[in-house]
Amino acid sequence: MWDHTAIAADSKLMVSLVVGKRTQEQTQTVVNDAKSRLRPGHLPAVFTETYTGYESALLEAFGRRYPQPRHGAQGRVAHPVLRWPQGFAYGQVQKIYKGHRIERVEVRAIYGKARLQHVLSLLGYKVINTSVVER
Repeated sequence: MWDHTAIAADSKLMVSLVVGKRTQEQTQTVVNDAKSRLRPGHLPAVFTETYTGYESALLEAFGRRYPQPRHGAQGRVAHPVLRWPQGFAYGQVQKIYKGHRIERVEVRAIYGKARLQHVLSLLGYKVINTSVVER
């Protein structure tokens, strides 16, 4: 079992909790639930570990759909393109293990690098701190 949690980094308030197997569906559920609890249009700064399901779940929940132009006078309209919204900030933390011990911790800003730095400074951090990342 896995505790999927969404925690507000500044107050440590738990925004959402989903318990279950670690699957893409559960990840999508916790992201959608957390989004539903934010005010409409709010773009959070998100810190996660490097589980592959987060990026697609966040893009699906917070992404913007942009229409594509038709490539001819006839035919079906092309599917809209899903893009990261401007102002969204996303960073990842990856713990590298050697045996049963953590050898090092890698942090990466994925989207919104400038906004991530601003949010981190407001929290009093210089880099993404593992205490704001789910365990």
